[in-house]
Amino acid sequence: MVGTPGGTPDAAPEPSIEPQRQPGQQPPQADVSPAGRWQHVLMSATPYFELSDPAFDVTSEEVHRARDDHWYVETSYGWAVLRYEEGSALLKDRRFQQGNAKWPAQNGIHSGMFSDWWKETLLSLEGEDHSRLRRLLMPAFRNKTIAAMRPQFQALADELIDGFVGRGEVEFISE
Repeated sequence: MVGTPGGTPDAAPEPSIEPQRQPGQQPPQADVSPAGRWQHVLMSATPYFELSDPAFDVTSEEVHRARDDHWYVETSYGWAVLRYEEGSALLKDRRFQQGNAKWPAQNGIHSGMFSDWWKETLLSLEGEDHSRLRRLLMPAFRNKTIAAMRPQFQALADELIDGFVGRGEVEFISE
């Protein structure tokens, strides 16, 4: 458990947004205004990953090195948190929102059935609504429950594969 002065025993520390420095290296002189602070963070030596590149591999040595050196990286889709401890702290910090609910609007879909449905999915909900639905769904995702369904899923997968394996190819959308 992590303790903080005046905080609860399970409160996680806030992740540091300061770039890492070599021992003995002086901290950079940065603008201390809010805008300047973010500019300082964004202009640090934070790695950049192009996640849309088909050759990008999350298990690559490059990603492992980045995780050793930085708690986050910049990506083609925004920032990505690389370490469990910092990710957990951010998820628990109510000052932040995960932003999934905004995805349709960010892609030009501002109203309609899809937009309305997306905002109500478990991954888009925040706070008490998310917690309530998660508690209701947790029994369905227990290891024992999933293990009991594995034979049926395997049989279904085998049946589907048997339907195209002889041709040596499959069209996933139309089939």
